[in-house]
Amino acid sequence: MENLRARTAREVDVSKKFAIQGFVKALLDVPDNLERAASVVPAEALKEESGVPTEKLRTLLSGLLEGVRATESILHKVLKQHGVERYDPTGQTFDPNLHNALFDVPDSSKENNTIGIVTKKGYKLNDRVIRPAEVGIVRNVPS
Repeated sequence: MENLRARTAREVDVSKKFAIQGFVKALLDVPDNLERAASVVPAEALKEESGVPTEKLRTLLSGLLEGVRATESILHKVLKQHGVERYDPTGQTFDPNLHNALFDVPDSSKENNTIGIVTKKGYKLNDRVIRPAEVGIVRNVPS
């Protein structure tokens, strides 16, 4: 009887731990899109010698970029508080449990079967993968 109570208590704990999984999965495109938005404004465009027409435009771009990055940072902090961790597998050995292979990357400077390009970073909820990273795998043809 005591074993049944202990097992039931463990199952309840696990259920509580992963109850927000559906919500989190639906939310994961938000930080991806914020990261993409921030990457659209090249750092050079914010410099005076960039050729961007006016100081006012550079100031607006700089403010927009700062706001996007701040929002992304806050979102990651909130996700982390709830057990959600983002992972970037660049350079790691391919693992089908953590990575979704989308394409091959020929690159003789990198080790075969490693992650050459990450198109979407992966996410874990309490160490359980809720979205595998989408990656390109290094495949070198022997010469």
